Amino acid sequence: MCSVRTKPSFGLVRALSGRLAREGIRLGAVCPGLVDTPLTAGARTHFQAAGVLMLSADEVAAAVVDTLRTGEAGTELVLTPGHGPARYVPTPLR
Repeated sequence: MCSVRTKPSFGLVRALSGRLAREGIRLGAVCPGLVDTPLTAGARTHFQAAGVLMLSADEVAAAVVDTLRTGEAGTELVLTPGHGPARYVPTPLR
């Protein structure tokens, strides 16, 4: 499921990555699911009790670094707890 912030982020990447690539700038996006940070710490036990998995900040940082090192212009990744980074595949609305 795509969150409210994912589609606009990926839309921006699609709109600008080709133009910026011609200038030698690579633009990409890494959109993680719920991340275990100090911001979410107050609700951590509620998430755990509900069986909601969270990513670590290190997992997100590793995906960003890997994308910066090896990603091509326009790379769009989704991070989901328990799975490796996956390319975003848009789903048509029905």
